[in-house]
Amino acid sequence: MELLIAGYNCFAEDNGEESISLDSDDVRPSRSVEQHLNEWVILARTKALAAQGRVFEARNEALHWLTLEKP
Repeated sequence: MELLIAGYNCFAEDNGEESISLDSDDVRPSRSVEQHLNEWVILARTKALAAQGRVFEARNEALHWLTLEKP
């Protein structure tokens, strides 16, 4: 899990997103690790689709994720 978080933090730093702190005193972060990782996966998926020229599929993936109810 620590490697996934470290990978996400690199992504977050490069893309201006909120990083996940492993040293935080806050036991309940504003967003769960699972939410961060899901966001990372969908962003990677949409970037890959767009790079393949499948921009409409990338758009649909992003719109689907944005319309999901998140806790």
